[in-house]
Amino acid sequence: MDLYAFASEPGALGGWQAAETVNFKSTDPTKYDPCPLLFSSLTQAQATTRFAGGYLCETTVLATEAKVQILMPACTVKNLRISEDAAPPVGQTTTVTVNKNGVAMALTAQITSAGRGASDLKPEDAVTFNGTTDLLSIAVVNSATTGTKYVNISLEAFA
Repeated sequence: MDLYAFASEPGALGGWQAAETVNFKSTDPTKYDPCPLLFSSLTQAQATTRFAGGYLCETTVLATEAKVQILMPACTVKNLRISEDAAPPVGQTTTVTVNKNGVAMALTAQITSAGRGASDLKPEDAVTFNGTTDLLSIAVVNSATTGTKYVNISLEAFA
């Protein structure tokens, strides 16, 4: 990827010119750098299930899974990390689960009153997508009295 800088030195042609090239790929051909995927569920009421949309997605579509499912390229998704604006009250939770074709997978994380974030970094919970028909969606479930939450979600996709 080229990074550009505006050339404003006297005698320069002016305008944007390639300043340097950055390579995001590993030099080892058997290893790939992850592609981050960002999602959110904004102003989610307590005792509800929503499906996270693109980062800062408009909230009315989030109640219907089919409206936010993504046809995935051939890849493996793992390293789920979640955070929310405030920890739930004692005994309450926010649970985020990765779905493949509308079915909950093992890749899941749960926030409790102990903090504002959680993760699932276990390699055995990775989810593989076939690149032709598999759909990704992310379910966000707030328990009975969590209050309204703003939940942010990140995943890593590996080719």
